[in-house]
Amino acid sequence: MAIATQAITEKFISLIHEAQGADNKKLKELRKKFIQALGIIGAKQFVTIMADILKDNFHIQGCNDARIPLKSIFNISLDELEDSLLSKDYRLPKEHPLSGLSQDHIGNIKKLKALHLVFSVIKEDDAYEKIVSRKKDIEDYYAELDLHIKKEEEVFFPALEEAGMKEHPEVLREEHKKFRQIFADMFSFLQIPMQDDFYLIVEKFRKEFVPALCNHVFRETYVFYPAALEFIAGKEEWIKIEEGFSRIK
Repeated sequence: MAIATQAITEKFISLIHEAQGADNKKLKELRKKFIQALGIIGAKQFVTIMADILKDNFHIQGCNDARIPLKSIFNISLDELEDSLLSKDYRLPKEHPLSGLSQDHIGNIKKLKALHLVFSVIKEDDAYEKIVSRKKDIEDYYAELDLHIKKEEEVFFPALEEAGMKEHPEVLREEHKKFRQIFADMFSFLQIPMQDDFYLIVEKFRKEFVPALCNHVFRETYVFYPAALEFIAGKEEWIKIEEGFSRIK
């Protein structure tokens, strides 16, 4: 088993090396290889191996943080992500907590696509006016995103950490902080009319938030959630998680 684990680890390290500086076509090929490997070894073993690789301060020439090329493998467009979410089936009851989180993702991406269409045609001279006209849509989108984050951070992640999952919940928390900050900046600008640099917030939304969220959601859907089903096997634990979700407002 140790030899097999070592061989798998070396294979993943090789794929991470390939991701450094790869174009979108190559990253898509690597993403398929990762997903295929997940299906063979299981998501729990995958996240455990990845945590060990990162814990060992694995480095790639020209890159101080191996998380960067590793995460880049999961870069995915909004359209491709939407298709991937709709095709993913955990074979779980509708009332299962992961079914609820997955439906959150599907609804989130549908709304994000609509917002992205608006943001994609905004120009520097009409940024403030266009965003103000969609303020309610932005607020509604963020309210749903924030509720989803609360479910994960206040209930789901602690349960996973208690079950032995290391590294990954904390990485996702850090990404959540960045998402929230982008919206905090946007809402702050909306309080002060005619900010000259409001267009920078628009650019940050479409060039940073949208790609980062797509990456985040894909990893949760295909890596993190399947691993959670292995880390938390008992029905009672999932019932507690569902009860915890019901208390989140």
